[in-house]
Amino acid sequence: MATTKKLSVTNKLIKTISRSSDTYVPVRNTQESSLPRNLNPALHPFERAREYTTALTATKLERMFAQPFIGQLGHGHRDGVYTMARDFSTTSQFATGSGDGVIKYWNLTSRDEIASFKAHVGMVSGLVVCKEGKMLSCGDDKTIKLWSVNSEEFDKKIGDDEIYTGNQGLIKTFLGEAAFKGIDRHREDPIFVTGGATIQLWDMNRSKYTSDLSWGADNVTTVKFNQTETNIIASAGSDNSVVLYDVRTNTAIQKVVLSLRTNSISWNPMEAFNFVTGSDDHNAYLWDMRNLGRSLNVYKDHVAGIMDVDFSPTGEEIVTGSYDKTIRIFKTRSGHSRDIYHTKRMQRIFCVKYSSDSRYILSGSDDTNVRPVLLELTKLLPCNDQEEIVDEYLEKKWATVLRLQKKILDLEHEVGNLRRAIDMSGRQTNLIGQQQDRINWLPKIVKSTYLTNNVMVNSVKIHPILGNIYAGCSDGSIYVWNLAGSEDMMIPEKIIRGGTSINKLVFSHQEILGKSYVFATCSSDLSIKIWDSASYKHIRTLTGHDHTISSIIFSYNNSNILYSVSRDKSVKMWDLTQGNCIKTFIGHSEWVRDIDVSTGSEDFLLTCSNDQSARLSHGNSGIGLCLIIGHTHVVETCKFLPNLSNYILDKYVLKNQDLFPNIPQELLKDPIYNTLGYKYCITGSRDNTIKVWLLPPPVIVPHRHPLPSKYNNSQAWLIGEFIGHSSWIKSLCVHPNGRFIFSGSDDKTVKIWDLLRLNNDSEIGSLLGHTGFINSIDFAELTGVALQNGDRDQEEAEQDEETIYQNLLKDIQSRMRCIFVTGAVDNSVRMTTENDLIPSDELSEAMYNNVKLDYLLANAYYVLPQEPTTISTTDKPPEEPISSPMVTWKPLRTLANAHNGWVRSIAIDHSNKFFITGSSDTTIKIRNVATPHTLLATLTGHIMAVRTLSISSKFPYLFSGSEDKTLRCWDLERTNSPEGCLIRQYHGHVGGVYATSLHPELDLLLSGGKDQVVRVWDIRTRAEVMTLIGHRSDITSIETLPFDPQVITSSMDGTVRLWDLRKQTTQLTITNHSKSIRSMKLHPQEMTFISGDSSGVINQWLLPKGELLNQFESEGTNIINTLAINPVTNTTFVGYDDGKTAFYNYVTGKLESSEYFPNSSPVYASAFDQSGLRLITCHGNKSIRVWHCEDDIVH
Repeated sequence: MATTKKLSVTNKLIKTISRSSDTYVPVRNTQESSLPRNLNPALHPFERAREYTTALTATKLERMFAQPFIGQLGHGHRDGVYTMARDFSTTSQFATGSGDGVIKYWNLTSRDEIASFKAHVGMVSGLVVCKEGKMLSCGDDKTIKLWSVNSEEFDKKIGDDEIYTGNQGLIKTFLGEAAFKGIDRHREDPIFVTGGATIQLWDMNRSKYTSDLSWGADNVTTVKFNQTETNIIASAGSDNSVVLYDVRTNTAIQKVVLSLRTNSISWNPMEAFNFVTGSDDHNAYLWDMRNLGRSLNVYKDHVAGIMDVDFSPTGEEIVTGSYDKTIRIFKTRSGHSRDIYHTKRMQRIFCVKYSSDSRYILSGSDDTNVRPVLLELTKLLPCNDQEEIVDEYLEKKWATVLRLQKKILDLEHEVGNLRRAIDMSGRQTNLIGQQQDRINWLPKIVKSTYLTNNVMVNSVKIHPILGNIYAGCSDGSIYVWNLAGSEDMMIPEKIIRGGTSINKLVFSHQEILGKSYVFATCSSDLSIKIWDSASYKHIRTLTGHDHTISSIIFSYNNSNILYSVSRDKSVKMWDLTQGNCIKTFIGHSEWVRDIDVSTGSEDFLLTCSNDQSARLSHGNSGIGLCLIIGHTHVVETCKFLPNLSNYILDKYVLKNQDLFPNIPQELLKDPIYNTLGYKYCITGSRDNTIKVWLLPPPVIVPHRHPLPSKYNNSQAWLIGEFIGHSSWIKSLCVHPNGRFIFSGSDDKTVKIWDLLRLNNDSEIGSLLGHTGFINSIDFAELTGVALQNGDRDQEEAEQDEETIYQNLLKDIQSRMRCIFVTGAVDNSVRMTTENDLIPSDELSEAMYNNVKLDYLLANAYYVLPQEPTTISTTDKPPEEPISSPMVTWKPLRTLANAHNGWVRSIAIDHSNKFFITGSSDTTIKIRNVATPHTLLATLTGHIMAVRTLSISSKFPYLFSGSEDKTLRCWDLERTNSPEGCLIRQYHGHVGGVYATSLHPELDLLLSGGKDQVVRVWDIRTRAEVMTLIGHRSDITSIETLPFDPQVITSSMDGTVRLWDLRKQTTQLTITNHSKSIRSMKLHPQEMTFISGDSSGVINQWLLPKGELLNQFESEGTNIINTLAINPVTNTTFVGYDDGKTAFYNYVTGKLESSEYFPNSSPVYASAFDQSGLRLITCHGNKSIRVWHCEDDIVH
């Protein structure tokens, strides 16, 4: 026990504590010493907190050191890894550069290097892989070098100690004036940008830079091209600034200065205006290029400077590599990391990249290693979201009397709000007088402003019958405001989470099942979502696009049909009853921005694109009917004009006939426009103009889809334009009376244009108030039922045009709602209305309330109909079919001895510049289409006859099949290379290959031949992914489609099979032919195909059910070797085994002409060129014959 003693030292008292050694010294050596410990919990109040902290720390450490790394690649580098570039053309290859100037090209699948060479003296500071199969690198030695990424071109024996100077692999060297710190390339054009002492813009075809873009910084550390808005460059400098440049004007457009230096920049691949920066202040920042005044998000958690940052290919996540030796993964909308990766041996991270398929994160550090991180493959299944699980649970919980009572209370509240809105107006007595000029009502003053939760508004829409405003926002949320609500109407009635950034929100034009309207949203996550507007429940998700979906619209004829356009250049048609895509077609060459659908008996589609054009297409077939050319920049939006606009514009054109001498006057009165549902359209562009166009009518052919117009070379006439905006036109809207046009622009204004004053001071007003770019505008749709066509036809028989026009205006006035809304980047929706939602004079208060009550009491458990919608692909056949005009084809030139053997196959390039033939002499020859006698190249490699050829429309590749049982892939850009252009071989067939076809959307190659099976190959990996078994003899032809049936084959067993590629089974077998089928051809534009057998019979079939449509007139019993279809003239060419040739009308099946030359040999192959003006045939006498069309109508 401790005792206290007092000692006297020079008259001072000192207190000491002493303990007896007996209390803790053991008596024997075998005993342990007892330590003093007080177990009273009152003396240790934080013991539980300490234990919890210890356990939490241990869990975090276990998570941190969980070793998600799957290992290092190869033996790494000899020096630190400071730069990295991925190859977007493949998912398994990328390049790295190190401090000793060495570049290594890696294969992620084998985890080994493909090539390694010393590229620079000093550090490799920048790497980028170009789409042409080339790679650019820059370094501290003031040089830029252009390499080929083909591993076969590198000398494997060269070491890393000496600079690589060989001719193989190294294409070109650019000399600079100072050390380079960064490099990036333009997505489309052969230009690239470098950063260093200045920002320099280079052309790959020139040896010196073309322009200098520096602004203020002493040294530029990184530069990045925007991959969507490809003319924008983002750069970071040593003065802590981030600057945006426009290469079109060679000027800076935005600048922001941070507290510390920015080390890395990455653009969002899905949201064109957003980019992220990594800074020395330990944070990463998300920016919108349109407003650099404030960052959209800040990503925290690192404890040292962020050296590199990269977006995932989906734009959903961000990965950062830091000087603190860790890799962190952030959700784009979250401020803190969801995961952290680190190993004991890993040092400071200088570069990180996502793989192209988002499965791996690749990192390089100064410990000389390259490490891949395998990410968790979490697939989002339906209803696995926590919010949806909670909603399901609550739905079951409230499926009782309590839920019904709550619903009744909500409905009573709605009724009270509606009555209060009417009573507060105080203008019922003057209602009819105010409605007299309702038809010309225009928005003037913004009455209400609705704010989102600090997110940009991309699309706004007014409910078809209710006073609700819907807004789709950049964070994927959908805001719903009730205009007839109480004093809290500024507060959203509902906020729905819809995915990633919503690009467009649209409503169905009709009630589905008579119960409810639905609305659809499209977003940057490549999906379309269908929602019930009554219960706000998600009904269905549609997937199938390969890139950002720009716009969607419902069909007016059938609300179960939806159309969508995307950055993948395609237009897709969806069946909502089945939830799948029923048709895909590509008409534009660039990003398709917007789409509109006509209101006639058939769906006609108006689309616009980044290729500066708009296009009119037939909805059911995808056939292009009219081209609209005239804008000088991207066409952002397009709209059909209603019938009321036709009356105004017809009068304008007739009044100014001298301005439009090329427009036939009788065309304006053509009754065909009454059934088409369109006549005029408008387009808005980034050239700051709105143009008005007259669309020529298509050629209507019975039994067929409409064909391109015969007027004006199938191009629209420019009627007039509206000029007044100072920036891009982003959205267009038409007044219900057809007279006024509304346009929303990036100049933050909405302008109103009058068609009656076209080309003459057309602007009659502007709406101001927004402080950001206006993305979307909308005018409320008409309510009620329009005047029936039967009543209208009876009236039109007795009335003139002016009377009919006035009657239509009265009908519109009775159903018109005066509500106009706008949505903008300033996070707001602004609304203008006339009488605060007072119903029209023909709709009383009781009727209005009953309409809304009936709507709200609709079945909350909305179910789409399960019966498939029947889509008409043809018009009703008339009594007498009208045939196409006869076209005459004559031989133009014969190339004798074009090969040293039978010429067995042919393929024409999609650009119509060259054609390729294969022969039994084992060679493949490439010739010029315009001058066939000009031999461009000869390809050798097969050891037996070349029987089939296919040219890719995506890549510069040629695929050939031979009797030597092999398939070969040739690079057409390297045909004259000394090393040859053979890049791949596909082995697996056990017999000769007689037919090949490339899938129009997937990277798949299909082949068939003597072994009686169809083999499906992955073009990239050369793997045989599936085998289609069913035929009992040689396969002679293969055709592929983007929709079901995706594969059609013909065989010597006399059958045609339609295949289900997903199930790998036969969908339908056609057995109408009695002899073996040697040739089959799919129509390029129609859903039909033809097949010819050894008895001379030619049958025409209708897809997708394979119904017999027609049988051509028989021309004897000769064996048919080849068929070709010309979609321009609807001509069918038939080549026979006895050398005879015949031309048929594809529509009627009637013989137009036939030719037989003395001493003729078999015709083995044939093809029309892309213009439809030439026919090329291949013969057994080693010759090639070129035919031409003699009729002026085709030219």
